[in-house]
Amino acid sequence: MVEEFESSLGSREALGDILDDAIADTRVHLGNSNRDRTAALVVTGTFTEGLYIVSSLVEKFPKTPKGEDVSADDPSTSIRAFAIPLVKLMLDQAKPMGELNALLKSLDSDATTDKLTAMTSDLVEEYASLNIEETMKNNQGMTYLEEESLDGLISKISALREYITE
Repeated sequence: MVEEFESSLGSREALGDILDDAIADTRVHLGNSNRDRTAALVVTGTFTEGLYIVSSLVEKFPKTPKGEDVSADDPSTSIRAFAIPLVKLMLDQAKPMGELNALLKSLDSDATTDKLTAMTSDLVEEYASLNIEETMKNNQGMTYLEEESLDGLISKISALREYITE
């Protein structure tokens, strides 16, 4: 799966399909075993790791100064143009993050699930603050490549991953 993921880094759709398949397979296997809590935690970890990889890649691209256009044809900004599909993939996870948060809220309360629920709730709020639908509807999606526009989201994704892996 890791090899498939690495070979698909240039394709947003392929990356999304790989993550979706992994999550679905895990849910089915653990759900059939009556291990809903374990399944939810595995799905949370898998989803978070995929999101972390994408956000880490986005973070490594040079930021675009406010108001500057990015074009694959312009040598001074072409490297940033490669970030566009990754940013879109990261932003497309707003709804799945809400669904993951709802799943965690449905679990019995304990220290781990309470912390994960709080952290995913913060991410849901961060996604909401980006006004993704409105921004895209107004054809202003390039603003997500501007300096600091995604810093809060990337920081919260990193914090969630750090909590899971510690």
